Amino acid sequence: MLVKKQKKVKGIVIGIVAAATILTTGSTIGQGSMAYLTDYGNLVNQFTQGGLEIVPSEPNWPGDQNPTVPGDVIAKNPMISAGKGSQTPAYVYMQVKMPYGKVTKVNDDGTLYDKDESGNRLEKLHQFVTFGVGEPIKKIVNGEEVFQVGESYQADSASVVLDTGKETGHGLSTSIKNSADGWTLLKTETTGRAKGDPECVKGYVVYTYAYNSMIADTEDKLVKDTYGKYITNKVLVAKTTSLFEKVRLINCVEGQLDKAKLQVPIKTFAIQAAHTGNDADKDNNNIPGNTATVIQYAKTAFEKYANQNADNGTATVKADNFVVNN
Repeated sequence: MLVKKQKKVKGIVIGIVAAATILTTGSTIGQGSMAYLTDYGNLVNQFTQGGLEIVPSEPNWPGDQNPTVPGDVIAKNPMISAGKGSQTPAYVYMQVKMPYGKVTKVNDDGTLYDKDESGNRLEKLHQFVTFGVGEPIKKIVNGEEVFQVGESYQADSASVVLDTGKETGHGLSTSIKNSADGWTLLKTETTGRAKGDPECVKGYVVYTYAYNSMIADTEDKLVKDTYGKYITNKVLVAKTTSLFEKVRLINCVEGQLDKAKLQVPIKTFAIQAAHTGNDADKDNNNIPGNTATVIQYAKTAFEKYANQNADNGTATVKADNFVVNN
């Protein structure tokens, strides 16, 4: 089973004053060949394995050198492309970890968002970075606020409006939709702090998405000849749309996040489409023929194969398995 391997690349600064983001990317599955010698004469039947490579990028990222302050909106558009010569159609996935902790959130006009009935300032649980889907609603467990994730996940409507609303929002948008050119949310979870995190970070909300089309090198002749109809109906594409276009740092009381280095790790990985998403097709080379089936099969493949190689951090989707470079 081809499950895309990962490699780590240089951290990216995006946080308050100075903040590091890690982009965990994929590396190439080497192309190999298998030869079978028959019992008669010296005939050789050669089977060449198609390549599978994914290349993550953030073309609008402004660079590590720019300091930021609470409330800033920053261009950040993570996407995935098929590497040149990638002939194996694959489902692709992206995980985003958003740091959270307790701060006093402030409205854009400077008034307190977090306050009690008397108007006194409170510290509440919040994501420090959002990307257009707000943050999960919260519940109280043993007297403490926690995010509701997993099957209980639901976005907090007030937080979504603050990100996206025309009157009060900041124009954050996503491609999270069950249609072509979009992403599907597979799961939400939380994990603890990473090594080197500042004390203000208590953990991360982890969002895992699958892309609604398969990807491969659609300029490759073999891919064109074999999968032309899939390219025509956009079930097979060369690259994804960006998961989101911008992120926003929380606006909070002055001093609460000064000089904090906030990590926003992103992990991308891929699973071959043939033989993985539908057990009925396990003995042939069928791949999904429409967007709805891609969404269905990508989810099935994720559930079956995505945690392979968890021992070394390769292709795993465990929420706590992100390498942080400090």
